[in-house]
Amino acid sequence: MEINQFEFYEKQYFHELTSRDRIQSLLQIPFAIVASLVAILASFIKDYQPAAGSDALVLGFLLAGNLFLLFSVGKIFLQCFHGHSYECLPFANVISNYRDELIGYYEQNKEAEEYDPIDKADKHIQKTIQDYYIKCAAYNAQVNTYRGYKWHSLIPKIIYLMVLVAVTYVYFNINDLDGKKNASYVLEDDVGAKLTFVSLTYICCIEKSQKEFEKDEKINTSTASTSKSD
Repeated sequence: MEINQFEFYEKQYFHELTSRDRIQSLLQIPFAIVASLVAILASFIKDYQPAAGSDALVLGFLLAGNLFLLFSVGKIFLQCFHGHSYECLPFANVISNYRDELIGYYEQNKEAEEYDPIDKADKHIQKTIQDYYIKCAAYNAQVNTYRGYKWHSLIPKIIYLMVLVAVTYVYFNINDLDGKKNASYVLEDDVGAKLTFVSLTYICCIEKSQKEFEKDEKINTSTASTSKSD
C-alpha cells in the first residue's frame, strides 16, 4: 500500500497540536480541586483556637503532611504548565513570500526549458513544509509525552491530598479545635444563669409585694377597729 508521506506527517503535526489543547483542558479540573483544598486548609489555620484543645501537635502533623503534598502537587502543576514551547509552521504570508522569491529565482536562473519555475517552486515549498511537519511533530510529541507523564503522576497525589484533607477536617471538628462548641456551651450557661437570676429577682419582688400588701391590710383593719370603738 502506497503511503502519502506529506499527508501522514501533516496528520502527525496537527495531532500533536490537538493533544496540546487536550492536556490543557485535562489540567483545569485538577487545578480547581487543588484550589478548593487550599481554601479548606486556609480555613483550618484561620479558625484554629490555641486554647480550644490540647491536640495541637497532631493537628500540626496533619497540616504539615497537607502542606508537603500541596507543595508536591504545586511543583507538578508548574512542570505541566510552565516552560513549554511548541514548534509551528511559519506564518502563511512568510511561506507565500518565500514561494514568490523562489519563482523569481528559478525564472532568472533558468538553464533549460525542461521545467516550469512555478511547478519547481511549488515542489520545493511542499518539501520544505513536509520537513517542518517532521521537525515540529517530533518536537511537539516529546513535549506532550512529558506533560502527559506529569499529568498521570499528578492524579494520585491529588487523591492522597483529598484524603488527608478529609482526615484533617474530621479531626479538626471532632476535637473542636475552632472552639465553637465551647463557645456555645459558655453562651448557654451564661444565658441560663441570667434567666435564673431574673427568675429569682421576680420571685423576690412578688414575695415583697405580698408582704407589703398583708402589712397594709393589717394597718387598715386596725384603723377600722379603732374608728368603730370611738
